[in-house]
Amino acid sequence: MLIWFMAIQFGLWVGLGSIIFAICSTLYVTRKSYMLIKAILQRIDRFSSVVKPIEQKGNEFAFIEQAMERLITSNMDFQEKQQEHQVIRSSNFCKFC
Repeated sequence: MLIWFMAIQFGLWVGLGSIIFAICSTLYVTRKSYMLIKAILQRIDRFSSVVKPIEQKGNEFAFIEQAMERLITSNMDFQEKQQEHQVIRSSNFCKFC
């Protein structure tokens, strides 16, 4: 009977320890991931030329999404201009040949 009670008590301690370890490791990983998001947000904020709206001050993901959309839009505009200039450059190059 005593051995059975000790086995149950040991199982409870192992189970409780496993739960505590799982909670602590989840908190650690979550905090570490959020630190990366916070660093990205600080970089975007530092290099951003547009002031973010006051209403989205606490929403980091929306701010990052807006910055990414601006980056993609400006990249697409740049590529279009490059293609236009490429046509002009190639026609000018043929004139000198």
